[in-house]
Amino acid sequence: MNKFISIFLLFFAVSCSNSNEPEQPVPQKISFDSPKVGQISYYQKGSGENYLNKTTNEYFLEDKFLSVKIEQIFGDTLFIKEEVKDSTTFTYALVKKNDSLLVFKPNSMFLDSYIFGSHFMSYKIPLNTNNSNEIDFLGWKTSSTYCECFLTGITKNYSFKDSFYDSLNIIVDETAMAVDRFGYNFLFSRKDGIVVSTRLIPQFNKGDIWFLFENK
Repeated sequence: MNKFISIFLLFFAVSCSNSNEPEQPVPQKISFDSPKVGQISYYQKGSGENYLNKTTNEYFLEDKFLSVKIEQIFGDTLFIKEEVKDSTTFTYALVKKNDSLLVFKPNSMFLDSYIFGSHFMSYKIPLNTNNSNEIDFLGWKTSSTYCECFLTGITKNYSFKDSFYDSLNIIVDETAMAVDRFGYNFLFSRKDGIVVSTRLIPQFNKGDIWFLFENK
């Protein structure tokens, strides 16, 4: 219990910190294996149509950018701030434990995140995916057949702008789409963090996408 009280107090302090404090130089993008305070990952927003039609994969990039920053680290808990200009700022915590990533907002029953979506209580991502299940990721869609299920695997030779990745873990989470709630796709690695995050909207057969681009 004392640990959770300490986590809450630190989370409160991070949320209320003075924004006029001088910023330290940004060391690098967020890494799940080697997290450090001040790491920032930058993303560009995209939108795609016709998710169920796997023969097309076109998407449109928007002039909207997201920063995801590690504000504090307390033990194995990372405190994260997400910011989009002229939009809502989200804060939450990440805990890497037993080869999985647990995302939650301390002292709240609801999690809201541009990258991880909106969930009751928390969201869990397995960091070890099924390496024998190769799933293509072209444009903004996976090659997997729509299943209203949870799949893991790997995708190879993914690129976005000037960034290229030989191999990435992939998660296809369509379970909630069975009841017309959001589904999610994630491309990630322990080294690079979340590379692509897609929120699938079943009512409109479309998706909102965040693409990682390399820090300058």
